[in-house]
Amino acid sequence: MTLEDYGDNEADVQAVAVKQTHEYAVVNTSASEIQSILQENTGGELSPSDLDMVRVPTGGGLHFLVPTLEGEVPAESIEGVIVHFTKPRVYWAEAFGSGGGSTPPDCSSHDGVHGVGNPGGACSECPMARFGTATNQDGSQGAGQACAQKNNLFVLRKNDILPIVVVGPPTSLKNIRQYLLRLASNQQRFYGVVTKLKLTKTTSKGGIEYAQIEPSFVSYLDDEAASAMAGYHNNIAPILDAVTLDTE
Repeated sequence: MTLEDYGDNEADVQAVAVKQTHEYAVVNTSASEIQSILQENTGGELSPSDLDMVRVPTGGGLHFLVPTLEGEVPAESIEGVIVHFTKPRVYWAEAFGSGGGSTPPDCSSHDGVHGVGNPGGACSECPMARFGTATNQDGSQGAGQACAQKNNLFVLRKNDILPIVVVGPPTSLKNIRQYLLRLASNQQRFYGVVTKLKLTKTTSKGGIEYAQIEPSFVSYLDDEAASAMAGYHNNIAPILDAVTLDTE
């Protein structure tokens, strides 16, 4: 049955749209089947850091490079259910020294609360987490934090049983936070709705163009789908907390 079968009645069309959320694979796939597929394909050696990561392009590009079975494809947006998120921090004493992001950070935090390394300790009290401590590529003082905070969004797309990791850079933190607070204000959990992530271009005070993530609400999940996503979130969140920090 298609949308055309329901005629022009707006209420009927909306009802079909709600039912289509059941096309999410995890709603129709049992936990034991998901476990069986992962066991057969990975031999039981799956690491959270093996998940596909999608990053915001540099230079103000407005297309994500999204992984598929056929390879990476450009996409103007990513749509799915955010099943978890983390706010890690990472700090290099020499941010643009030899080796760049390929060298291990001097200090890092998986939860953005407690840092491990040098200087380590409580992130809220760390001088490297203060604004105005960042270093620009030309060596000048920047407006940001020397210890950069990111926002990893674990997005479960319709046909997937594992989420992709959309890495939100520091410049996207405000947009993401405002969206999540807006959902909370409307008594909605982030894993109970379908979200779209797109890129918008802006310019820094120094005249550098860059892209930032702009999340938006797409639709509610019905009770059955929301229940399945809540269970998925509760089961997978502790595992996803261990995802290796994106240090590029």
